Amino acid sequence: RRFGGVPAPSPPEKVMRSLRKAFRWWVALGLIGVVWAMGAKAAPVRVYVTEDGGGAVRDGTSWARAYASEDLRAAIQSADGTGGGTEVWVAEGVYVPTSVPGDRGASFVLKSGVALYGGFGGNEDQREQRDPKGHVTVLSGNVGDPATAADNSYHVVTAGADATAALDGFTVTGGRADGAGSEGCGGGMYNGSDSRSAVTACVFSNNEASDQGGGMYNANFSGPRVVGCVFTNNRTSNMGGGLFTGYQSSSEVTRCTFSDNEASYAGGGVYCQKGVSVAACTFVRNRAQFGGGIGVVGSVTVVNCTFADNVAHRGGGMSVSSSCTVTNCTFSGNRADDSACGGAMRLCLGSPRVTNCVFWNDTEGEIVADPDGGSSTPVVAYCVVQGGYDAATDAANHVVSGDPKLLGPADLGGGVATFALQEGSS
Repeated sequence: RRFGGVPAPSPPEKVMRSLRKAFRWWVALGLIGVVWAMGAKAAPVRVYVTEDGGGAVRDGTSWARAYASEDLRAAIQSADGTGGGTEVWVAEGVYVPTSVPGDRGASFVLKSGVALYGGFGGNEDQREQRDPKGHVTVLSGNVGDPATAADNSYHVVTAGADATAALDGFTVTGGRADGAGSEGCGGGMYNGSDSRSAVTACVFSNNEASDQGGGMYNANFSGPRVVGCVFTNNRTSNMGGGLFTGYQSSSEVTRCTFSDNEASYAGGGVYCQKGVSVAACTFVRNRAQFGGGIGVVGSVTVVNCTFADNVAHRGGGMSVSSSCTVTNCTFSGNRADDSACGGAMRLCLGSPRVTNCVFWNDTEGEIVADPDGGSSTPVVAYCVVQGGYDAATDAANHVVSGDPKLLGPADLGGGVATFALQEGSS
């Protein structure tokens, strides 16, 4: 038959059309499946560890069959970091990287694709149920004689892993980096140049280094993310009592508290160099020769931070030797022991830009150029500075000297302590 002048298709042609249509559908469904498979993320494997271990069988597959403390270091290294990775759940207790006396090189080494979580009681089935403050989980460098720190690990934790590695909810203590080279840095944690690890909600306390980074050392070109951590009572004989970050490190330090740390030279709380971002952190009662709270060299960004009661020979709150940016920060109660050398901020080199900050009740000057340092050409604008900064430029740069009526410091909901402004603040 002819249909509208067009010959009716033969039965074989009808079959071919049906096959082609079916083929197109199968191809489309196949592509959808591939896209779904690429987007789907496998669930991480869980490994369980308790201080004393589980029962007779300890393979880490459940709390009842948990690895013991002496197995933690090996469990991290044997964990599968591919696919969905592995979560190592660690219950409250004290864990050391080795039971061999004198093995000071022993360390908990982070691994790409493996996340360590502390703060468990030992019966949880959801990660959100843990409580790091209630179930304190300690990684300790006290590997030898518990009565002395002289034989402690050089680094409690070591990392050279990518951003899929994580340390979350631990107290890191007892590291003593008093060796040569890298063994003189990072008593609590040593981040190598390849490290991009995430460190969250950890406490670094009572760690030491003979060179740099008592609590944590971030090597040149490293880029760990440090969020919501506390650094307290760490010491170094050189720079960065709490934390040291090297040149061109892209480290991000956010919502951390640095208290009672000490550096014999610079940066009692933090010493940081070009590339680092420090945001929403609090520095209190830290000490150093230069920069009790923080020592800055290079294009560093410091924003929304609080500096209170820090002490240094020069630059009680901050010592600046660079063209850094300081924004939305408050300095109060800091002290320089050297006369007129910057209770709040010491300027040595560069052209720092200081904007929307408060400088009040600091001893030996608020913002002071070091008389023995190099030339510094800062821009101070939209700030409250007790006594003013520069009478020739204050009006044009919107610098005022009225009482800001600070109250605090206290945690106002951001997780770290800061100052509130009372009614009538300037």
